[in-house]
Amino acid sequence: MRGLLLDRGVAFAQSMSRARREIQALLDEGTPELSELFRSMLAQLYACFLALDEQIAWFDREIDAVFRSNETCQRLAKIRGVKPKTATAIVAAVGAGAEFDNERHLASWMGLVPQQHSSGNRQRLFGIFKRGDRHLRTLLIHAPRAVVRSSARRNDA
Repeated sequence: MRGLLLDRGVAFAQSMSRARREIQALLDEGTPELSELFRSMLAQLYACFLALDEQIAWFDREIDAVFRSNETCQRLAKIRGVKPKTATAIVAAVGAGAEFDNERHLASWMGLVPQQHSSGNRQRLFGIFKRGDRHLRTLLIHAPRAVVRSSARRNDA
């Protein structure tokens, strides 16, 4: 919708809240540079956009219900930075974790270990290996980032 509006000279910032506000205002006020056909098409796209918002809210409620009913998710959420969606994603992907011998095997399975090209007594380590579950790895990387970002505002030990 933003791209279609940009073609017609209507520009606004690239954010969901701005899109909701600007498109709703365009539909309400009846901008003269937009034809009636384009306005009706935009209204249909906006209705789909709002329906997607409702579906996302429904899925969020379902994830929260699973989170509240699962004790493993509750324990994972005690870790700073781990919220309900991260905890349920970990439990869905890993389960009880019985197939892993230790935490290093789990980290390797997720792709959270440095890539290694070593031979003899010469070690060469590169960036994160990036194999495994990409979504889960992203969640686990952003959790500590959120903690670090919010820790600047905290003054407790």
